[in-house]
Amino acid sequence: MNFYLLLLLSSMGLIFFSQYTGKRLGLNLCVFVAVILGAVASSRGYVGTDTYSYHLHFELINSTEGFDAVALGIEPGLIVIGKLISLAGGDSFAYISVIGILQTLLIIFIIKRIERPELFLFFYIATFYLSFHFNILRASSSLLLILIALLWIKVGGLKFYFVLWSSVFFHYAAILVVAYVLFYKQFRERKYISGVLILLMSLMVMYGAITMFGDVIIAKYSQYLQGDFAVKRDFRIGLLLLIFLYLGLGLTLLKQSTLDFIFFVLPLVVIKYFALDYPIMGRLESFILPMLMLVLTKDVIKSWRRDISSVIIVILSIINVYGVLSGLSIGRDGVFDAVHSASPFIPYHTFWGIK
Repeated sequence: MNFYLLLLLSSMGLIFFSQYTGKRLGLNLCVFVAVILGAVASSRGYVGTDTYSYHLHFELINSTEGFDAVALGIEPGLIVIGKLISLAGGDSFAYISVIGILQTLLIIFIIKRIERPELFLFFYIATFYLSFHFNILRASSSLLLILIALLWIKVGGLKFYFVLWSSVFFHYAAILVVAYVLFYKQFRERKYISGVLILLMSLMVMYGAITMFGDVIIAKYSQYLQGDFAVKRDFRIGLLLLIFLYLGLGLTLLKQSTLDFIFFVLPLVVIKYFALDYPIMGRLESFILPMLMLVLTKDVIKSWRRDISSVIIVILSIINVYGVLSGLSIGRDGVFDAVHSASPFIPYHTFWGIK
């Protein structure tokens, strides 16, 4: 626990300090912190709830021919990485490391192209770092690609669509988020009919995927749709505070873009409310919330709205990092099966320390 406490708080402290330096030095500090955090995640041994399952993925990828592992529910992007690592003589730890390096490069790409990189990275570290870089590697890799596509949503073009659809090759469920982003893009351009058609076509593609890989998909996600699977928590003040803060962020967006409020703030409030009872909502939140943060930090925001949004994001970050650090030991409580409990977060160790 002390390792993560020191890692997160020192990283957030450096990021917070960077806003008082010049813009160039501040960005360099952000990149430095991203590299350090990426190195820590890429160098880990059996650390992180889902980490051991990714080692099993690597074994499955290399025990099958070509892309046959797709039938086992493994995404093509991961298969390509696994095959290349195997051809280079690497093992499953190298597989994890390469995914970590890829995520780090994507993060650096994003923060170099937004107006307030320190605020985005501050929130990202507090809220998503341990989950995205130690646990849900597929979903987080997909999300980072979607965030990059959002940076290009105004200009569109081949690079926008290529990066957006590439996200599906790292997580099949990203098709729903891709459809949502395309729906959002069409509404931004006031192309309402085409927006609805794109949404319907995406749902048809998702139906086809379920038809082809129904057993795998249902086995994976049915548990998330069961309310009894969720950890029941006392509601009320903490949840209402978060909803209030999200709505506060929404108010800073209203004058700039009512559409952003409708597409990112209102869904987030609904998702947060139901996340207490349905784990699938937590997964949806991990996609919508980073998109909202990108929308808030990618462009120049002037006047009081910039200050208010900054204060709210810092408050949310403090709340979230407390929640993340408080829940690190959950893997020791017998909640998970043998595969997921094989790589707890505590204690942290490097892969060369166990080989």
